[in-house]
Amino acid sequence: MKDAAMRVFEAEPKSMSFGWFSLIWDSMELKRGDATKMPTALFWPDIGVAIIRESWNADAVAAMFKCGPFGGYLLNAFSQQNNNSYVNVAHDDPDANSFVLAIGDEFLAETDRYAKSKKSAGHNTILINGMGQMTKGRPEGGVWSQPGGDMTKMGIITAWQVTPEIVAVEGEAAGSYLDYSDKKTGKTRPALERFRRTFLWVKGGYILVLDDIRAPEAVDISWLVQGSDLKATDAATGRFELISANKRCAFQLVASQAPTFEIGLSSADSRGKNLGFQQLTASTNAKHLIVATVFDPWNRGGLSVKLTQNSPDEATIQVSGTDLADTWKWKASAGGTSASTISAERQSGPAAGFPFLMNTENSKPPTDH
Repeated sequence: MKDAAMRVFEAEPKSMSFGWFSLIWDSMELKRGDATKMPTALFWPDIGVAIIRESWNADAVAAMFKCGPFGGYLLNAFSQQNNNSYVNVAHDDPDANSFVLAIGDEFLAETDRYAKSKKSAGHNTILINGMGQMTKGRPEGGVWSQPGGDMTKMGIITAWQVTPEIVAVEGEAAGSYLDYSDKKTGKTRPALERFRRTFLWVKGGYILVLDDIRAPEAVDISWLVQGSDLKATDAATGRFELISANKRCAFQLVASQAPTFEIGLSSADSRGKNLGFQQLTASTNAKHLIVATVFDPWNRGGLSVKLTQNSPDEATIQVSGTDLADTWKWKASAGGTSASTISAERQSGPAAGFPFLMNTENSKPPTDH
């Protein structure tokens, strides 16, 4: 771990901020080790963050998935144990059920930086009726995020499972989408009943993102992903490509109800300066929507995803490509903090990692902080 911290410091000294921070992350008593020996899948339960890497080599594919409350669970518990006392979460972003993708030292699926307008539109998550995540009485879009009521239900990790070939992490973020009326725009929305996102990492193969979005009435759902550059390769079949300076990541999005696609400028900013990201918005008006998206960060080429909804609570997802054919079966969570049930069989390709099963019994996330 010291070697990893030193590598960051050597690559970008300013990222370590104030000089006295070394009192926290450095120890003169520890010799520098070898960062490549660290685990490649790590989960921080207090803030609901998972980091997954194929290796610790400089050119490795890596991803982050996040689904947690403002401030983390410990800070919220402190507040509740002290008569709901004020806690400072001003710097937190409304980014539950968001993800980031990188290849080597280049981001493909980007997120905002230190935003002066903190809103979900700057992250790879969803909007409902054009509005993002918030706590009670605290709408998005301000310079600071501040608490308003119980924040512990804003984001909850419902599953975490690690095998040598497949990593699964799942989050529930409906608690971040409260009923709201925007007095300035006149827009309103009901509280979401469910926003369950499952992030499935198949090492060397692809990343599959499954979304189960439910509302008490039909709403406008905007599914977002952004990067430094983004282009359509075949919008009619939901095929696009994220592009950085030297890397590319093709992806395909399909849904239980066909969306319309639009590529435009993201509102993501850094200290008030627009970052210039290109953002894909997949829009659908629906009461219940299932979305399956497959990403190809290993550049296998020719990956395809097909979604068949068998019932409101069950679907089959087929991912195919060169020397690869997988069938995933999804069954909706019973709700609350229980995990969805997801199984997978591989019809062709390397057998390692398959068959795969994720459910409430075998995929419980750690809770110790």
